[in-house]
Amino acid sequence: MRMPKDGRARKIKINQFIEKGYAFFKEMNYIERSEVAKGKLAMAYANNRVFNEADSLFEECLEALTEDTVSMAKYLGHYARLNVLKPDPEPEKAILLLER
Repeated sequence: MRMPKDGRARKIKINQFIEKGYAFFKEMNYIERSEVAKGKLAMAYANNRVFNEADSLFEECLEALTEDTVSMAKYLGHYARLNVLKPDPEPEKAILLLER
């Protein structure tokens, strides 16, 4: 399968792959992998400005990934960024996330 060259179409295709991966890991009951995929999905939603969905997905995956410090560090940074860029910014929450 070829990736589209158009930036928007490419982003849509990447998001579809992330959603399929998350659904697969969840269906197969691969808990850790599904939580990592959920974090990637949260990042995709944040990049597409779907802030409420991204926020709730970040909350869920960060709660579940306390032992995975690599994923945790990545998602905390992206979640902090989300809290600064969303329509009702919460800079205090962003700072707390970066201090974790």
